[in-house]
Amino acid sequence: MSITEASIALGFRSRSTIYRLLKSGSLSEFERTSPSGARCLELDGLADTVRRLLRRQVNSATPVPSVAPALDWWGDVASSCNRYLDVDCWGPPPWSPLQWSVLVGVAQMAVEELGNAG
Repeated sequence: MSITEASIALGFRSRSTIYRLLKSGSLSEFERTSPSGARCLELDGLADTVRRLLRRQVNSATPVPSVAPALDWWGDVASSCNRYLDVDCWGPPPWSPLQWSVLVGVAQMAVEELGNAG
């Protein structure tokens, strides 16, 4: 996922923390490059690593965001979307405008389903 998407998934208000961790080399094992050359992050294991790196300091007034609930929620959305989509018909990106509109619609249905389940 992109740096922005990873920041959102991890519950951060901005990308600055992710960029700081990337600059320090702390997330090098998660860095990837998209086919278009964009900087991306592998999500698998990222949340645990970020949580370990950002242990709350005793003198800190700002709590470290909880990454697990955000990722758990997105995991539930992904599971719901996967029940709607036939992934064999999709192929790898880039996707057409029609495919993107279907993805948005399926994600909206998944979010509504999760809202109704809660």
